[in-house]
Amino acid sequence: MTGSLNSVESRSAFWPCFWLTIALVTTKVFYIPLLGDMPETISEGLRFVLTLSASDVAYCLASGFVAQVIILVVGRRARTQLWLAYVVFCTLSVVVAIASLRLAQVLRMVPTYSLIYLAGDLKNMQSSISHTVPVKVLAGLMGAPLLYLVVVFQTARIRLVCKPMVARAALVGTVLVVGFWYGWARRQVSGDWGRQEDARALADNPHSTFVMSIVDAMLHGTIKLHEPYPDEFVDDFKIASARATPAHATKDLKRGPRNVIVVVAESTATYYLSLYGSPFATWPRMQREANNAVVFNNFYSHLTNTANSLVALSLSIYPPMSWREFTVEQPDVPGTTVAQVLKGKGYRTAFVLGGNSDFANQSGFLKNRGYDRVEDMRNIAGKQTSSWGVDDKATIDHVLKFVDESREKPFFALAWTQATHHPYDPSADWERADYLRGDKGWGEMGWELERYLNAQHELDKALGNLLDGLRTRGLADDTLVIITGDHGQAFGRLHRTYYHSGRVYQEDVNVPLIVWNPQLFQNAPRSDVIGAHVDLSPTVLDLLGYDPPGSFQGRSMFAVDRPPRAYFYGAMDSYLLGVRENQWKYVFNATRGGDELYDLFADPTEQKNLARANEAECKRFRQRLSAWVDYQKGVVPALAR
Repeated sequence: MTGSLNSVESRSAFWPCFWLTIALVTTKVFYIPLLGDMPETISEGLRFVLTLSASDVAYCLASGFVAQVIILVVGRRARTQLWLAYVVFCTLSVVVAIASLRLAQVLRMVPTYSLIYLAGDLKNMQSSISHTVPVKVLAGLMGAPLLYLVVVFQTARIRLVCKPMVARAALVGTVLVVGFWYGWARRQVSGDWGRQEDARALADNPHSTFVMSIVDAMLHGTIKLHEPYPDEFVDDFKIASARATPAHATKDLKRGPRNVIVVVAESTATYYLSLYGSPFATWPRMQREANNAVVFNNFYSHLTNTANSLVALSLSIYPPMSWREFTVEQPDVPGTTVAQVLKGKGYRTAFVLGGNSDFANQSGFLKNRGYDRVEDMRNIAGKQTSSWGVDDKATIDHVLKFVDESREKPFFALAWTQATHHPYDPSADWERADYLRGDKGWGEMGWELERYLNAQHELDKALGNLLDGLRTRGLADDTLVIITGDHGQAFGRLHRTYYHSGRVYQEDVNVPLIVWNPQLFQNAPRSDVIGAHVDLSPTVLDLLGYDPPGSFQGRSMFAVDRPPRAYFYGAMDSYLLGVRENQWKYVFNATRGGDELYDLFADPTEQKNLARANEAECKRFRQRLSAWVDYQKGVVPALAR
């Protein structure tokens, strides 16, 4: 039997809830290939589906129950409107599910408030979005909700008639079954099935996860740890003015150059660079230039976030252990840049960015930081390869143009290249190299990796142009060139981490550091000294013979008093804290709990977690992380005094 849309039966939340459940469970089926090995049996496949979709079914049941109670409680006149409102809610839930599927395919995580925050403005993001959202995804975003609405309105006319006693029993039975199902799925996720971080994330319901991330952002600040530690553990982080050792503690270091160029390469870690052992010839020019440089093997970014890396590189302070961008939240944070120090000594200074300095309010942060000029893609005469910025050759050419403006004064320039940022669009004279040659062993995102490797080769050519330009101008021996990366980039080969992953594996945070000067570093050996972004500015001043400002937390990479450790964190869908010391690399998940410990000498790709067999080492590293967290709570107010 059927009835009209205004009938009592049609105001039931059953059909919208039922079809929403079908839609969300069906969507989770498409998550299975993201977990790695496909299930080999029907029972194993069923287990995957049940584990992945339990939270979604619970979400649907809870929303349907609340909607039905409200529909029954309100007056008869408002029931149809409330029923329609619930249908709209369910339709939007379908849209979110489809969008979350694409996000999961790209990043292996569901949407959170922090992720949306970090995405920035759509003007910069449009190239990456258009590159990663194919036509079939757009069709799904439009087609799935329409199909849902058609099915709901058709089935809403079907009358469901049963005795009240039977209806109550069915409801109680459904709640018990779903409750048991959800509990079983949580045990699966917390066990071996969910040993991978992304497997646990993909089993979450994206809708409730997003809502809870908003609540968490409103209620919580930075990370909190409660591991007692010895007082001396805070010595690693003390600002220069609070240390017992002299500010200038480097011995037997040759000095001489008066000019400095720092190049920060976007999304560049060591893993895919031939200079650091990659099988791909991405940086052949820099390999040849290694004879004129010190190449540091163990240099780290503190996180996979450009804006916060800018803070650490510029001010030699650790950025806050938060997913929020310091350049947006606290652009006027006290501190001193190398540009401010050198400007006071008669230097010309410039900051040249291949992207848009308005992104994440970088322009606001750089204001009054000692730069004579801050210029970005809008000032550079070059091809805009994507919405993110211009090609790297144009950025480097702009730096050389600054060099040529005057020879009377020494100069300091910080250049931030952009073309190695996703989607790695080629320059005008791009000569594509077939790096992978169809090899499927380099991860499921070979099509992206191929573009990235070519972008790195283009960057290598641009860096070569910079060094050649200094030589032809007779400035090579008198100029210090320092090259690093703001953070890494992951493509899912070693771990299921992707792009700016928010994780802290080597491919995410181990960035290059090349200190180049033909006069100082002819045939210098590579260095295994461990350091991080906070150490870059002190290194620059040390090589010039100047003491660091009292606000610096880092130490020169050549200093004799530097600790043999580097610290980093991840802040995307979990708070991860990490420390590197000697062969050990330790990571603690402050959100979900759990330790990871790797011996990088024996296991450089971090495949074997040794945490369970080394509990004493894990505890010691947690103590060091607790000292870091506690000290950072007061470091910014200390800088203000």
